[in-house]
Amino acid sequence: MTKLNRIKLDGFMAEFDRLEQNITELNSKKNMLEIRLEDSNRLVKLYLNKEESLIEEKESLLATMDQLQQTLQEQCDLRVENERLRKEIIHLKEENERTAEVGKADVQQLLSKMTADKDQHQRALEAVKHQCNWEVEEAHREALRQMETKDAEVKRLLEEKDLDLDEIKKRLKDQERERQSELLKLQMEVFNVSTNHYNCVIKGQCFILI
Repeated sequence: MTKLNRIKLDGFMAEFDRLEQNITELNSKKNMLEIRLEDSNRLVKLYLNKEESLIEEKESLLATMDQLQQTLQEQCDLRVENERLRKEIIHLKEENERTAEVGKADVQQLLSKMTADKDQHQRALEAVKHQCNWEVEEAHREALRQMETKDAEVKRLLEEKDLDLDEIKKRLKDQERERQSELLKLQMEVFNVSTNHYNCVIKGQCFILI
């Protein structure tokens, strides 16, 4: 009888040792899961910070786009102003031509009186007319060059900002997919660990029943 009790006691002690070992392993796994959960929380916080940073960058780019649109509007206003100046230049040219015609009439009147100075006055009049025409044409060409240069610069800036916006949108989508993938992995790992823990507890209870 004593020997039988001794065998049962040894069996209980062995079972108790197995249960204690299982509890130790479960505690170890629990500590590992807590560490991984903390790491996951840090990653989530990091991704949230990155998301906020990207949102701020997006708002900054939108503000830059607004500034570019304002610049483009200013360029349109400059075109209108240049058109007005061009019309004024044409008007001045017409006035100069009328003045030249008046000068020619005056010269014709003076020619009747001062035949000797005819060639000199004619050359001076032609020089003034040529200079006026050249200055008007040069001013017109300069205005067109400035307008074309500004248009090209605005177009280049808009194209660069469009490329930047496309790149940011692509990066946001990639980061969102990565974050969703990480969250899914974490959920699967937590589910697997919970399933293993539950199976271990069931096995432990079966051992006790035996």
